[in-house]
Amino acid sequence: MRGSRFAQQGVALVITLLLLVVLALMGVSAMRMSMFNARISTGAQLSAMTFHAAESSLASTFDEVLDSNSPMLLSLLGGTPVRRCQQAATPSSQGACAQTARFDSRGLLQAQSRSVQLGVSPDLSLLEGAQLNGQQLLVPHRMEMAAVGTAPDFQVASYHVQEFNVKAMTDPGTLIARTKNN
Repeated sequence: MRGSRFAQQGVALVITLLLLVVLALMGVSAMRMSMFNARISTGAQLSAMTFHAAESSLASTFDEVLDSNSPMLLSLLGGTPVRRCQQAATPSSQGACAQTARFDSRGLLQAQSRSVQLGVSPDLSLLEGAQLNGQQLLVPHRMEMAAVGTAPDFQVASYHVQEFNVKAMTDPGTLIARTKNN
């Protein structure tokens, strides 16, 4: 009876060690899964933040283009592409964003846009409502805006492109020349 008692004490130690190893492996596995989930959620959050930065840049630039007295619209109608950098301190600055320019107060995001005039709209149905105002004709011009929201430190970006028409006053002679060249 004494011999079997000593044999049982050794088995209890081995079983306890095996249970301890299994619990340690489960803990390491849970920790790795938690770190993986944290990376996924950080990526999703950065993606959403860059999306909203690009959308905000588009909205701000779109509002500026729709203002008939804006210098930006006049530049676009003159054929000059326009770049805008959206920053936290100033609503919109001309040109591409500098390396240090940031869109948000935390300094994580950049947001910028580029707008170009694609020409007079080829859709002749849009000209049906064109009005002659003295020597100027109110004509739809095709515009394209591209915006990008980036998180440079994390190498994440979101790109958005939007095409639209803007009715603007145009000299009929200029319109005829543009139509013949296209």
